[in-house]
Amino acid sequence: MEGIRLRLTARDCFGYVLAYVFWLLALAAGALALFGTRNAFNTIWPLFGTDFQWRWILRAVDRFGLVFLGVVWLVYELFVESHYRSAITAIRVREFKGRKAPALQDGQANWATRWLARMGLDVLVPRFVTTISPLIAVYLVSSFAKWLAFQSLLR
Repeated sequence: MEGIRLRLTARDCFGYVLAYVFWLLALAAGALALFGTRNAFNTIWPLFGTDFQWRWILRAVDRFGLVFLGVVWLVYELFVESHYRSAITAIRVREFKGRKAPALQDGQANWATRWLARMGLDVLVPRFVTTISPLIAVYLVSSFAKWLAFQSLLR
C-alpha cells in the first residue's frame, strides 16, 4: 500500500470513523477493566491481614500497581488503534486489487456477514470483538473477585 494512492471513498471514511469509534469503546473498556482490577485488589488485600507492618507494603503495591496497569493499558490501546486502522487499509487494498470479500464469494454466508462484506467491514468487526473480549473478561473476573471478597468480609 506504500506506493499506491487510493482515493478515499465515503465507505472508506465511514470505515475509518467506525474504526476510531471502536477504538474509543476499547479505550473505555480498558479503563473500566483497569480500575475494576485495581478496586478488586484493594478489596482483596484486607483479607490477607491488616497488621501495621503490612500497610506500607499494601500502599506501595496499590500505587505501583496502578502505574503498571496504566502502562499496560496504554500499550494495549496503541496496539488496538493500529490494529483497527490496518483493518481498513486491508479492506482498501483488497478493493484496489479487485477482489471480492470471502463472504460475498461464499453463497452460504448469513445476511449479517454479507452486509458487513458489502460495507467493507468484514475485517474490522471481528477484530473489534477479539480485542474487546479480553477487557470485558478482565472486568467480569475482577468484579466477581470483589464480590467474593465482600461476601467473605461480611461473614
